[in-house]
Amino acid sequence: YISINRSYCSLLGYTPREMLGRSFIEFSVAEEIEENMQARQRLLNGETKVERLEKKYCKKDGQLIESILQLTLMHDNVGDPEYYIEQIVDITALKKAQAEVREFNMSLEKMVQERTAQLEAANKELEAFAYSISHDLRTPLRTIDGFSRVPEEDYTSLLDEEGKRTLYRIRSATQRMGELIDSILELSRVT
Repeated sequence: YISINRSYCSLLGYTPREMLGRSFIEFSVAEEIEENMQARQRLLNGETKVERLEKKYCKKDGQLIESILQLTLMHDNVGDPEYYIEQIVDITALKKAQAEVREFNMSLEKMVQERTAQLEAANKELEAFAYSISHDLRTPLRTIDGFSRVPEEDYTSLLDEEGKRTLYRIRSATQRMGELIDSILELSRVT
């Protein structure tokens, strides 16, 4: 560095005296140096006027900060490359917030999957319950209906009008109950 502002020094935890004369490489993460060198080379080759990349810097205390680096190559009066200007925006808090959002989304997705599985299990239990109840209810209804047919078929001539009406109401009620059971089963299948 040939010139450095106090904000950059403060960001990395160094004094300007500690940073002057040192290379950006000393403050870079090893796996990102090649990408940074390629960006500088593109500027030197005239392929681009400005290079922007995400870059990590090592602070004096060893912590990493994440940033967006903008590199611009400055030229002298005759057009020869003279120095780079680096502009850095600290995006550490933004990256942390993005990671938290991703983590939250993953936990939310997991919770949705768990709840969906619970709901599916509850629906299967409800369906099994509905079939079981319908079977348990149909048996006594068939018995009532069967016993009510005997007087209707064999003793109709012995019954007065009130007896016939009562028998008819018993048979109608058992048939209606059968229809209700069918409707409950259909509802359980639909829902």
